[in-house]
Amino acid sequence: MFPEVIRPIIKCTPIFVVTYGPTKLIIDFSIETFLNILIAQIIYLVISLIIIGFLYNKGVKKLNVNGG
Repeated sequence: MFPEVIRPIIKCTPIFVVTYGPTKLIIDFSIETFLNILIAQIIYLVISLIIIGFLYNKGVKKLNVNGG
């Protein structure tokens, strides 16, 4: 669907890992593809958790609650 020049860039995005990867596994399963997609999903999950944790901690520092 995408031009050859853009395909390597698209394969590095989370949308590829979330949509195309699992669909490809359903259609044509291979253990190598499964492991590649699983590792990519774990990497994106860890990156997301780090960003969320950073933002949460930054927000908690600015929070001021009065009362109980």
